[in-house]
Amino acid sequence: IIRLADVWKTCNKIRAAAFRVGLNLWDWYRPLDPEGNSLISGTVRPVTVVKGGHEN
Repeated sequence: IIRLADVWKTCNKIRAAAFRVGLNLWDWYRPLDPEGNSLISGTVRPVTVVKGGHEN
């Protein structure tokens, strides 16, 4: 069973890690919002950070 508190805890850990390394998630998601309506369109495939980290 997944509890909402567990989901928020995980999201906060991801947010904190992104902030520590200076990752701007908006730069990554902006191309997925071509109409500028703050909705992500198309298929989004998550990047596995555990596998190898962030690469440019």
